[in-house]
Amino acid sequence: MTVCTNKYRILGYPVCLEDRKYERNEFIFNFAIVLDEDVIEYSTYKSVVRKVAKLFKALEEQSGFLSNEVTAVGVFALIEQVLEDLNNYSECMIPISGFFLALSYILTLGWLMMMMVGIDESNTINIKLFPTYAPPPQVKAFHVPVCTVQLENLMDVNWDLTMQRVCHS
Repeated sequence: MTVCTNKYRILGYPVCLEDRKYERNEFIFNFAIVLDEDVIEYSTYKSVVRKVAKLFKALEEQSGFLSNEVTAVGVFALIEQVLEDLNNYSECMIPISGFFLALSYILTLGWLMMMMVGIDESNTINIKLFPTYAPPPQVKAFHVPVCTVQLENLMDVNWDLTMQRVCHS
C-alpha cells in the first residue's frame, strides 16, 4: 500500500492475523518505510517492506513474536538495525535469535530467558537493495548494425552453438 502526503511517500504492508488467542480475535500490524515523495524508483523498497512484514507474520504465527510484550520491546531495535544496515551497506543479514542475544547483554538475565522462549535460530532477516538504473535510451533504426557479409559463409563447425542458431534464424 502506497500513500503520498506532505512531500513523503509511505510504503506499507498491513497484515491481519485472525485467531481466537488474540484480543478481539485478530492481530493487526503494519510495517512501513517513509521516503521523500520525489524518489522516482521506489520499487526496491516495496519488496523490503513486503519481506519484513512477511517475516514478522511468520514469526508471530510461530511464536507470538509481536504480540508477546517481552519480545515486542526488541522489535523497534531490530527494525532500527535493519534500517541502519540498509542505509550503510545496502543489505542486512540479521539472525533473529543472535540479535536478541546481543540485545540481552543490556538487559538482565531473567529478561533474556523470557525473551529467548520461542525464537527459532533458523529465522534470519536477509535483505539486499539492488541499484536501480535509468531506462536505456530509445534505439533508432540507424543505431542497429547491418550485416555486410554473409555470416553463413564464414561459419564453421567450431563456432558457438548460440551464434550458429542466431545466424540461421
